[in-house]
Parts: sequence; structure tokens; C-alpha cells
Amino acid sequence: MFKNSKQFSITRQKLVLLVLEWSVGFRPAGSVWVLLLALRGFSLVEIGFAEAVFHAVSLCCELPSGLLADVLGRKRTLTASQVMFVLSTLLMVVSRGLAGVCLSLAVSALGYNLESGTREAVTYESMLQAGQEADYLKFSSLQNGVFRFSAGGAMLLAGVTVLLGWRMAYLLDTGIALIGLAAALSVTEPERDASRSTPRTLPAALAETVRGAWTLLRSDGAAVRIMALNALVGACATLTGFYLQEKVEAAVTVRRCSRWGWAAVWRDC
Repeated sequence: MFKNSKQFSITRQKLVLLVLEWSVGFRPAGSVWVLLLALRGFSLVEIGFAEAVFHAVSLCCELPSGLLADVLGRKRTLTASQVMFVLSTLLMVVSRGLAGVCLSLAVSALGYNLESGTREAVTYESMLQAGQEADYLKFSSLQNGVFRFSAGGAMLLAGVTVLLGWRMAYLLDTGIALIGLAAALSVTEPERDASRSTPRTLPAALAETVRGAWTLLRSDGAAVRIMALNALVGACATLTGFYLQEKVEAAVTVRRCSRWGWAAVWRDC
């Protein structure tokens, strides 16, 4: 399936993929977007609606975006995902109301769809090409660790992020997303089997994927239970994060009031 390539360096490829993982995880504004929207004056209902838009787009685009990685190639799909992240942050910067916020979150969801699965595929195929497929799980764990630690670091900077103001915070996210875009452009496309899906077979491939997913859901009860448990844990983690952001809002507001006064608190919001 794969041929040796003199231009392919698995060490460089791993480094680029780790930088890409860091850039996706370390988004100071994205980690406290609920808090930033609350400080801008959006109600809890409006924030909940924006969250629903994000998940609706994510649900609808997960399967098609996965097939695009086969059609367009891993590198192009990863690049497209980073372009979506850049566009999403810029849309948030220029947004004036709920419609702009929802559009930004929808584009962000599409970015995650394009990145999800593609990163795993390019990692495995790169290591397979280098003859290191046995170490895939070990390196994948390192990637997940980089993502989790960078996302946690962004969350720890919540107070600093709020003090920057929401526009400056999203501009910072734009700069980080541009680093991710540069990393995606630096990825070496692994050599793949020529029998993969082509644009002409995309509708048939999508239909086959949907049928396969439905068959799995009906026949594999263990897999369904694992996915349900994962969704439950994720929902609890998300709600906990929202609750903590509310507490950060109260703490930061009090500190800013005592130092600069009420006018300074709402001038950036």
C-alpha cells in the first residue's frame, strides 16, 4: 500500500502533528466562550441556543466531513479545518448580535468535524508508512495529552482572557489558529491506496457509511452503551465547565470593579 519516500520524515511529521494538536487545544477565548458571551450581555437562553446550533451542525456534518478526508486527502482536509477555525474567530470578532455568534459557532463546529478523524487517519498512515504502526496508540496518547494540557492551560487563563476583553481574546485565538493553519500546511500527505473513494463515489460512500453506522447501532449493544456513557460524561463535564465560567465571571467582575470602577468593567463588554 505504501512506498518509501525519501522526502518523508516521521520525526518531522510527528512534531507538526503535535503543534497542530496544541493549536486546536489552546484557545483562550474558545475555552470560556460562554463567559465572554455573558459579559457581552447575551442571556442564558441565547447562549443555549448558540450552543444548540453548534451541536446541530456538528451532528449533521460528522459523517460527510469524514468522507471528505478520503476524497480530498488528509492534508487538504486538515488545512480546511484550520481555515474554518480562523474564519470562526474572525466572525466572532465582527459579530454584533446572536446571528453572528451562531454563524461563528457553526463554522467552528465544521472545523472540528473536518479535524475529527482526519488527525487520527493521517497519524496512523504516517506511522504505517514509516513502519512504526505498532507505536500508534502510544503516540496517539501523547497527542491527546498535548490537547488536554493545552486546553486546561487555556482554561486556567480565564481571568486573563476576560481582562483582555472579548475582541482581543478572539484575535488571540485567531493568531493561534493561524499557527495551526501553518502546521496543517506543513503536514506531509501520506501515500495511500489508490482504490479510495473519489468525488464520483462520494454519494455512494456516504450512503454506505450511513447504512453501516445504523447496522452497528442496531447490532452492537456494547458499542451503543459505551457511546452513551461517553456522551453522559461529556455532558456532565460541559455543564461543570459552564458553571465554573459563571463563577469566574463573578470573581473577575468584583476584582475589576474594585480596581477600575464599574465603568471600566462594562466598557470592554
